[in-house]
Amino acid sequence: MDLHCHLDLYPNPLELAHKVNELCEFTLLVTTSPKAWIATSKRMKIFNNIQTALGLHPEIAHLKYDELSLFVENIKKTRFIGEIGLDGSEKYKETFGLQAEIFEKVIAECNYQGNKIISIHSRGAVKAVLNILVRYPNCGKPILHWYSGNLRDLSIAIKLGCRFSIGLKMIRSKKGYEIVKKIPKELVLLETDGPFAKINNNFLYPWDTEQILPYLMDIWSVNKEQCNRQLQMNLNQLLDVH
Repeated sequence: MDLHCHLDLYPNPLELAHKVNELCEFTLLVTTSPKAWIATSKRMKIFNNIQTALGLHPEIAHLKYDELSLFVENIKKTRFIGEIGLDGSEKYKETFGLQAEIFEKVIAECNYQGNKIISIHSRGAVKAVLNILVRYPNCGKPILHWYSGNLRDLSIAIKLGCRFSIGLKMIRSKKGYEIVKKIPKELVLLETDGPFAKINNNFLYPWDTEQILPYLMDIWSVNKEQCNRQLQMNLNQLLDVH
């Protein structure tokens, strides 16, 4: 599985999608703008194992603000939302107000529609993200992608019912590994954040989430079969597959 992947931004995305669809049980392709979602979802609808999420990336909030109404209009057409969220890092602090307006409007509409699966960017802004999520308890199932906040906010996010998509780069870092140890195993999902996340300057592909398993096996004190079973249960619960 890969719960956060920019499949449309790799070289030769359609060719890659055929391979991903064949090798991976479930891949969530997150988009960076509503117009990108419209184009990409049309191309990807032929694949059973790839879902395309409707997104507006906070890093380009100022460039894509005029697509906000298009975003809100299209929420009713998909269960999958992402990448959305807030980025509080120095580089994007000037657009934070705009980001927050977009994020809240999207989450409010998700709350109205209900039952959405939402992949959320929260770098440097976990508290602000959680403050919005707490106001909209019926928005669906939020997934905090590549969580990098503190343990106190992690505890609040867990209480709010957030899930967490864990990537190879995250879990290989000391801080990331310590964070994953604190997350209940039933809330863990896998991601690559490819093609942006790279290892030794090489792209990570959706099938590379397999490389995360040894770290989880160590943290959970389980064997590979047990680890896979837990992750399968987590994915089934997310997707309401019984």
